[in-house]
Amino acid sequence: MKRIGNRVLAIGMILASIINITPMSHIYASSEKSLQNANKIEAEMICSNVENLEKEITDLQEKIKNLNKDKEINKDQIKKLQEKLDSYKNKEDNFLEDKKCLEDQLLEKERVIKGLEEKICALESKDKKQIAELEQLRDEVKKLQEESEKLKEELSSAKWELEAKGEKAEVNEESFKETREKIGQLEKEIKEKDQNIELKEEKIKKIEDTLKAKEERLEKLKDQVDKAKEDKENSCEKVKSLEEELTELRSKAEKDKKELQEQIKSLEDKIEQQTKEFENLQNDLDKKIEECNKKISELEKYLKKNKTGEKEKAINDKEKLEKTLDNLKKKQAEIETKHDKDVEEKITNKEVVDTKEVISKREDNIKPCSKSDEFSVFQVGKDYYNVIKDGKKTTVYMDVKAYIQDDHIMLPIRYTAYTLGFNVEYDDNKREAIFSNKENIVLPKKTLRLNIDTGVMKDSDGNIYHSDTKPVIINGRVHASISNIAKAFNATCGDIKDGKDQSIEWDNNKKAVYVFKNIK
Repeated sequence: MKRIGNRVLAIGMILASIINITPMSHIYASSEKSLQNANKIEAEMICSNVENLEKEITDLQEKIKNLNKDKEINKDQIKKLQEKLDSYKNKEDNFLEDKKCLEDQLLEKERVIKGLEEKICALESKDKKQIAELEQLRDEVKKLQEESEKLKEELSSAKWELEAKGEKAEVNEESFKETREKIGQLEKEIKEKDQNIELKEEKIKKIEDTLKAKEERLEKLKDQVDKAKEDKENSCEKVKSLEEELTELRSKAEKDKKELQEQIKSLEDKIEQQTKEFENLQNDLDKKIEECNKKISELEKYLKKNKTGEKEKAINDKEKLEKTLDNLKKKQAEIETKHDKDVEEKITNKEVVDTKEVISKREDNIKPCSKSDEFSVFQVGKDYYNVIKDGKKTTVYMDVKAYIQDDHIMLPIRYTAYTLGFNVEYDDNKREAIFSNKENIVLPKKTLRLNIDTGVMKDSDGNIYHSDTKPVIINGRVHASISNIAKAFNATCGDIKDGKDQSIEWDNNKKAVYVFKNIK
């Protein structure tokens, strides 16, 4: 703009000289006419040069325009290549997550198999003891049965002896009595043996039933072990398949990554070369304008030196020069504006590609909003946030980082209050943070008290709000959910892709939250 002002000043001086031209009466008429013709030719040559320069400037402007188009195409290509690189990273993360899940399942199946095998071993060990006990009982029953049979034989012999003695006439009463006592004793022992045999047989039956139930349970456990082992083998095959796919993906990704990085580097070099070319064209344009100024200065010198010329010609030259200068002025302003805008976009795009940080909605072409001339952008994991006001960005650094808790982004409440246009104070006795709306013109003018320990909020109208995420103190800074605070002031919250203008908007792709100061 300073160069344009200088050119305007030079033209003004030339025109003033042209208008103030007066005839030189003390010079001979023939010399005056000859001088006028020479000056006229010189002026026409200068005007012709100015016209040629104007044409060259137009050509330069067209080249710059085409160059900017190529740069935009290259920037879009870089963005697409970067997105492709990111997609490989996401695929690898998904594979690793699936692999970890299968490995956890394998560990769980191994634990289950081990537990089942231990149960089987315990049952088999108990079975051995019960089988040995069963064999012992059977031997005892057999022995008792043999003794019982022997006693029965003795009983039969005693009864036969008693009958034989009863047939004799002369019977020893005492011998007869002994025989009957022996018979009674034998019957009693036989009865005890039979009872004992019955008890042992019942015990044998119980043990056999128990063994049968354990055998059935053992079969079921073995079936479960077989099924668990089969599932384990299937999981092992899946893990192996995933590892092969992951290896193949990494190999392809490494190859593609190298190619993509080379392409990105090539495009960035091309953009850098185009920027230099743009600067050269700009320098050429400046030189052409400077040359045009020199030609105009030469014309001015001739006019001042000779003090001659026709009035009508001077007026025509004046109008022509004014028109030429006006065109030059407009074109120069357009080129400088375009150049400034291109430099700004270059810086912005470099930040998006290299650091993937959100600067503003307008810069990222997500959802421009004309309702708010000031908004802020917080990003998860960053210890700073950006404030965009009237198209200018200001970075504010914090001594803590934003993070996510219970699906809510947690921010230091002091910085949250500033971005919403609120003032914040602390009541140490009640352990409360007090928010007051001082600058926000669209939200209600009231105060809100937030209990740092419970997350309960109460405003000056008596309304009570319950935060679904309690505040957290980190490095002496109180962090809270910005959406809970904003909603207490009747502010709207939503997603950046829903097409609505809201006070708080979340961008899940960039893990960033936008805070619009003057949007309800």
